[in-house]
Amino acid sequence: MDWFFNFEVELIKWLQQNMNPFWEIIAKLFTAMGEQIMIVAVVGFLYWCYDKDLGVFVGTNLMATLVYNPMIKVIFKRPRPYVKHRGEIKCLKPIDSKADIYNAAAQGYSFPSGHTTNATAVYGSLAVKTFGKKRWLSVVLIVIILLVALSRTALGMHYLSDLLGGFLLGAVTVFVVSVLQKYIKTRAILYGIITATALPGFFYCDDKDFYTCFGIMVGFFAADLFERRFVKFENTKNVLRCVIRLTGGLLIFVLVITVIKLPFGSLAEETGAIPYAIRMARYFIGTFTAMGLYPIIFRRFNRFFEKTEKKNG
Repeated sequence: MDWFFNFEVELIKWLQQNMNPFWEIIAKLFTAMGEQIMIVAVVGFLYWCYDKDLGVFVGTNLMATLVYNPMIKVIFKRPRPYVKHRGEIKCLKPIDSKADIYNAAAQGYSFPSGHTTNATAVYGSLAVKTFGKKRWLSVVLIVIILLVALSRTALGMHYLSDLLGGFLLGAVTVFVVSVLQKYIKTRAILYGIITATALPGFFYCDDKDFYTCFGIMVGFFAADLFERRFVKFENTKNVLRCVIRLTGGLLIFVLVITVIKLPFGSLAEETGAIPYAIRMARYFIGTFTAMGLYPIIFRRFNRFFEKTEKKNG
C-alpha cells in the first residue's frame, strides 16, 4: 500500500518548511503524549492512584487497540512518508533512534498511525467518561488527540490518511469495547472475547509489536482478575503516595521486562517463533507483576504513612 494523495505530501512539506526549532520541540512533546510510555503512565496513574475502575475501563479499551493496530499495519505495510518521498520529507522523530530510518522492521509501517490510535483510545475513553459531567475536559481531551495526530504528520511519520485510519480504529474500538464492558459483567468472558479477536494475528503477523502488545494485553487482563479476587487495593488521593505508586509501578514494569531479557541476549530481539514467545512472556510477566502483584504492598505503605502522619501530627 504505497498510494497517497498529493495534498497529503504537500501538507507535510508545508508543515516542515514552516516549522522552526521551537515548533519542532512542541510537535515532539505532543507526539510523546501518544507514545507507549506516556500512555502506560496515564493508565497506571488512573489504576494505581486515582480511580481503579476508571483505569480498568480505559485500560481495557487501550489493550484492544494495542493489538489491533499492528494486525492492520502488517496487512497494508504502507511505507512511511519520508521513505516514499526521500529528499522531500524529513524524518524528525524515528521510532527507533538507534536503527536506520529506512529499516521498516525497526521503524514500522505508516497505516494506521499507532500514536493516533493510542491517543484516541486513552484520551477518547476519558472523554466518554467525562462528557456530560465536565464537557470542557472532554473538549481538551479531544484537542489533545488532534494535536497528537497533527504532530505525527509534521514530524514526517504519517500521511493524513494514516491519522484518519488511526482515529477511526481507536474510536470504533472504544465504542465497541465500551459497550461490551457495559453489558458483559463477567470480566473473564469479556477478556476472553477480546483476546479471541486478536488470535488471528498469530497466523500472519511478522511484526514484533503485535507480540509485545499481546503479552501486555493478556498480562493486564490476568492482573485485573487476580487483583479483584485476591488483592482489592484502595486508591489514594494523597499526592506523595500517588507519586510513589506511579514511579514504583513504572520502574517495576521496566525492571522485570529488562531482567527477563538478559539471559536471552540478542535472541530476544530477533524474529521467529521463539523470539516472539520470549517477547510475549516478558511483557506478560512485566504487566502482571506491575498491575497485579505490585498493589499487594500498598496496604503496608498506607500503614507506614499513617504512622508517620500520627507522629508528625
